[in-house]
Amino acid sequence: MGDGVRGLTRRDAMRGAAAGAAVVGAGGLLAACGSGGSSSGTTASGETTATAGGTPRSGGTLRVGGTGGGARDSLDPNRQQTALDFARCFALYDPLVELTEQFTYELALAEEITPDDGSAKVWTVRLKDGIEFHDGKTADAEDLIFSIGRVIDPRAPGAGANALRGVTLNGMRKLDARTVRFTLEQPISIFDKRVGGYLSPLLPVGYDPARPVGAGPFKLQSFKAGDRSVMVPHPNYWGERAHVDQLDIIGIADASAAVNSLLSGQIDILQGLPPAQAEVVTSGGGKLLETNDSACFMFGMRMDMAPFDDVRVRQAMRLIADRDQMVEQVMAGRGDAANDLFARYDPDYLSDVPQREQDLEQARALLKQAGQDGMRLEISTTGAYPGLLESAQVFAEQAKGAGLDVKVRSIDPDTFYARYYRRTPFSPDLVSPQLYLTVATSYNTPGGPYDTVYNRDPEYLALYRDALAELDEAKRGELIEAMQRIDHERGGYVCWGFSKSLDAYRDDVNGLVPGTKAAFSVNNGAFNRLWLS
Repeated sequence: MGDGVRGLTRRDAMRGAAAGAAVVGAGGLLAACGSGGSSSGTTASGETTATAGGTPRSGGTLRVGGTGGGARDSLDPNRQQTALDFARCFALYDPLVELTEQFTYELALAEEITPDDGSAKVWTVRLKDGIEFHDGKTADAEDLIFSIGRVIDPRAPGAGANALRGVTLNGMRKLDARTVRFTLEQPISIFDKRVGGYLSPLLPVGYDPARPVGAGPFKLQSFKAGDRSVMVPHPNYWGERAHVDQLDIIGIADASAAVNSLLSGQIDILQGLPPAQAEVVTSGGGKLLETNDSACFMFGMRMDMAPFDDVRVRQAMRLIADRDQMVEQVMAGRGDAANDLFARYDPDYLSDVPQREQDLEQARALLKQAGQDGMRLEISTTGAYPGLLESAQVFAEQAKGAGLDVKVRSIDPDTFYARYYRRTPFSPDLVSPQLYLTVATSYNTPGGPYDTVYNRDPEYLALYRDALAELDEAKRGELIEAMQRIDHERGGYVCWGFSKSLDAYRDDVNGLVPGTKAAFSVNNGAFNRLWLS
């Protein structure tokens, strides 16, 4: 990491302390930095925390399977939606900045990202020298401008556009072959952690998702939506070269079929294992990779849509949730109760509010006051990620205690994300461990790609704007604390649990480490660091 990257270095010590040096995530949202952890032993149950020890061996085909794929599968990093999309994109593309297993931000393709003044509105980004795309082209400043411009294109904005609010095409200026100055329309105090992330990696000018070219450790050989993608190593990759000769990422219909594929040797790794299937895997000779704290599971309530436009109804939903029971039944005990707040590894996480407990009597009273006694509710969700469907089913049972009639509707991933996601009044979701402001941008403010609550609270949004403009960390922390108090008291999310999620693998897979960025891609998407015995 360069000495001049102010925003990337100042809080690393704090953040490491806040995380207790813990490794977080279920296998996540960016390829991890560093060479991986040391080896740790496998327990009698077949569980392990890492398999990274030993000398890497070259050769073989690594087959990674997962559920949730379909006809809408994408290779476009600006259009990722499912776990398999993320897995493919981590293999094909690299970001400017990445999140490590220790929950610190480090530079990847960027050599430096620095603010030019105290306004948080002018930033300089310089690429590393000699970065080569799959087609042999050397990456330059024009590629960086193109990549960010593609994300923020108002005609078809990418999923990362909201994180780059304030960035405009006219505000990007090439200074030299590898350097771009960004003059923003509004301040972004954490721009160094947002620009060129996993939703906006570096792409070559003229990028075509039908024939994708990136700067990641693997390049595409073939792709069939709903089935599999085949990739081979990028011979001139800037980082650690891939050890395997081929990477296959395979879509599988459901969790049971995926487990059978693993145990029968049809795949080597299964990313996103439902906890209920853990014993099946270990009894069949498979191994488990457990991540201590991968994702915050929650329900989103649309604050602009009845009945959840009434804060009394939202509070009643929070009081209905028996969080410990949900952790036990949905996560098989592999997790911790949450307190209606996400981003608990942010140094500014609000930890001093009492843990919210189930109170069905108070929930009933609030619903009656709101004219919603005996309310009927349909929860539409999908099994694309382990735990989403199960959490809706457990909550539906708990809600009976408050007099609610809740029906759960399971929908295939293609249909759900095309027709239901962000459109229904109450829906399960999850968010990976990220900085609070990053989560707020994507999940809790207007225009966020994963905003299921439609939060328009004027006080909250004013605090959010002030926090984005504040480079002083202590002052920004006070603003973030105030935002979280609003989340807890009147926000749109029921954050009920932090998962310890699972991936499964065969005994001949080596190099695995727990991830950092939720149930999106095993080993943080760093497939280049894995090898076969």
